[in-house]
Amino acid sequence: MARRTSKPPPPLSEAYLESAGTWYVQNYGGNSRALRKALWRRVDKAKEHHPTDRSQAAHWIDAVVERFQRAGLVDDNSWARSKAKSLFAKGKPPFRIRQELRQKGISAEIAEQAVADLMEAQEVDPRLLAAATYARRRSLGPYRAAHKRGDRRDRDIAAMARAGFRYHVAKQVIDAEDIETLQELLDPEASP
Repeated sequence: MARRTSKPPPPLSEAYLESAGTWYVQNYGGNSRALRKALWRRVDKAKEHHPTDRSQAAHWIDAVVERFQRAGLVDDNSWARSKAKSLFAKGKPPFRIRQELRQKGISAEIAEQAVADLMEAQEVDPRLLAAATYARRRSLGPYRAAHKRGDRRDRDIAAMARAGFRYHVAKQVIDAEDIETLQELLDPEASP
């Protein structure tokens, strides 16, 4: 069986990078840092087949990213808010969300604002809500079989601490008598 060879990329140009950026944003979305990384991968791939001036490529990448930002195709603020919401829904505590946003190339100010907006939108303590979500996803505390809870309490609290939850928050969730009690703690107005 013959091995399939890939077609070499065209010579590097601003138009090529813009086309590659458009494809990337349409398929993956992302923030400005992710777009830059994708475009640099294209530059490196083109360099294998064509002479490439990296300083010219840097200028073109800056221009493409700036155009995409002005057009609203890449918006770090809305991407950060969306990513923060997604991470929170998975049970990540606020400081871990900030940390992940920073690792993805979001500025400290934008990351802080995304987390602040997320926390403001919650009717209950968002740290407690995230901890309860984490416990549910990992079957910890009240989500564990009743006969196993006593033996696993310290381990469950330790797991919550490793995930980034403060002791008093982890203790509230893990020590909840049952799921209904935890729900009452999360939403006291819903109880009869």
